[in-house]
Amino acid sequence: MGMTDDVVLVVSELMTNAVRHARPSCAPPERPGNCRLTLERPGPGTVWVSVADSSGRRLVRREPADGAESGRGLAVVDELAARWLVRPSRTGKTVWAELLADA
Repeated sequence: MGMTDDVVLVVSELMTNAVRHARPSCAPPERPGNCRLTLERPGPGTVWVSVADSSGRRLVRREPADGAESGRGLAVVDELAARWLVRPSRTGKTVWAELLADA
């Protein structure tokens, strides 16, 4: 898998988490949370992906049961990213990941 495929997969996982789980706790279930995707290329072979959302809820990395259809997103990000972190903010949080091209 090339770097583009890795970036697309990390974006998909982080955005899916934000859309599914990042609604403010006081919001009704039918009201989605706000999220913002940022992609940066700070240098050759490096891509930064960040997804900011409007929820202060902590991320929970789950260990899904065999055959489960969900729950692997953060494990995928952990495997593909050189590093990743979660930064709390005044309005929610940002999940940031750095992807590096194979040398």
